[in-house]
Amino acid sequence: MGADVVTTEERAKADAASSGLAAPALGLNCIGGSAALAAAKLLRPSATLVTYGAMSMQPVPLPTGLLLFKDLAFRGFWLSGGWAARAEPGGRAELLDRVAGLYQEGALTAPRLQPFPLSRWREALEANSKAHRNSKVAFVAG
Repeated sequence: MGADVVTTEERAKADAASSGLAAPALGLNCIGGSAALAAAKLLRPSATLVTYGAMSMQPVPLPTGLLLFKDLAFRGFWLSGGWAARAEPGGRAELLDRVAGLYQEGALTAPRLQPFPLSRWREALEANSKAHRNSKVAFVAG
C-alpha cells in the first residue's frame, strides 16, 4: 500500500485537482475532525472512508450531503478490538507475518526515534508538539 499524492488538509483540494488522478474509492483516516471531512469530500461517489485513529481527538463529522448525494460509507477499524475478535483463527498471526515481511523487503520502514531521558520530559514534549517533525519521541531509561 502506498500513496500517489501526499498533501495537507489546507492543500488537499488543489493537490487533488492538479494530480490528474481519479477520485479515490477508499480513504484512510487516522486524524478525525476536519481532516477526516476534507478526505471524505475528495472521495468518488459510493466510496468508503475507514477511520482507524483519532489523533485530533475530534469527532468525524458526517454531513448528510455526503451520505445522501455521494452515497459514501463510513467504517471504523480497530485492530486489537473488533477485527481481532472477528478474525479467523491464526488471522492475526498471518497479518503480523505479512507486515514483518514488508519490513524485511524494505517496503515498510520504522520511523526515526528521538530518544529522551525522563529527566528531559519538558524538552521531549516540546519536540513532540512540533508540526512536521521527522521522528518519534521516545523516553529511555537513564
